[in-house]
Amino acid sequence: MAIAIAVPLKISAACITALEPGLLLLPKVKHGVLGDVKIGLLVLKAGIEGSIAAAKINLSLIKDDTLVKGFQVRVAALHVKFDMLKTSLR
Repeated sequence: MAIAIAVPLKISAACITALEPGLLLLPKVKHGVLGDVKIGLLVLKAGIEGSIAAAKINLSLIKDDTLVKGFQVRVAALHVKFDMLKTSLR
């Protein structure tokens, strides 16, 4: 069951890793591709939100409290990092 949380967390981490340089590019891209970059960033945002939600839902299925606490720490850390980046998407 731990894989049902580990995989969404890896997806979240990968999307956050891709989101960071994308946000840095946003003010530098030509106007003609600005829409494409914004769409890509929104897709990453949806991937992060969806995978974090999946991880949280699957946490309720794990009975090992130590494992749950470890995953909760990872979820919280990803959420904090995402929240910091998310303000740049507005």
